[in-house]
Amino acid sequence: MARLRAVLFDAFGTLLDARGLHETATAHILAELGLEGLNPAELHREWDGEALALIPDGPPFPSMLDLFREGLVRCLAKRGFSLGGGELDRAMDILVTTFREGTKSFEGAHEIVSFCRELGLGTALVSNADAGLLRYLLTETGLESVLDVIIISDEVGLMKPDARIFELALSRLGVRAQEAIMVGDSELDIEGARRAGVRAALVVRGPESPHLPGGVVPDLIVGGLVELKGPIASMVLRGL
Repeated sequence: MARLRAVLFDAFGTLLDARGLHETATAHILAELGLEGLNPAELHREWDGEALALIPDGPPFPSMLDLFREGLVRCLAKRGFSLGGGELDRAMDILVTTFREGTKSFEGAHEIVSFCRELGLGTALVSNADAGLLRYLLTETGLESVLDVIIISDEVGLMKPDARIFELALSRLGVRAQEAIMVGDSELDIEGARRAGVRAALVVRGPESPHLPGGVVPDLIVGGLVELKGPIASMVLRGL
């Protein structure tokens, strides 16, 4: 196995804590549209699922906001509701504003990325996200300053789990797939890394792990970012 030279990180759910914000945004959207009779918790879970299911297998890839826009349309259509363009625009504004104002970095996020750089490792972010929102959050949390490369789906026209978005990060870091590990919290992160030939570490903070496709197994599972310090240092010291 090649020596570790770089660590790739997912954004939301890995470095950035947005837990509960989609449900909060959903409740605000339903109130704004006069649909308070719908259950925000139920709708937001279905909305997430619809949006993720819309990620195509290959290009052209839509923007993240387009995915969530269409996901909301489908969820509401199942319940007999149809929104006009202005109402959908307002719903997306509420969604982005809620995430912009409520997202924080996870404990240990800045610490683990800085630790990797102190070990001489390249650091990259690989995220499916709205570029304007994510760039704002990276600046606000200070994470932008410790990441060597930032790859955002909306900016590069690629989306996880497509291997090419990982390959782009590797190219910009100047490392081979065998010399990197991806740190993420979802099926998209682990499956995508595997497709690109990159090692993968899964961060599991809740009681349930994400459902991974058959045969896809992470190299490492941790309950928090700081737990990665020992394994990453070991890989570097042992030349793995």
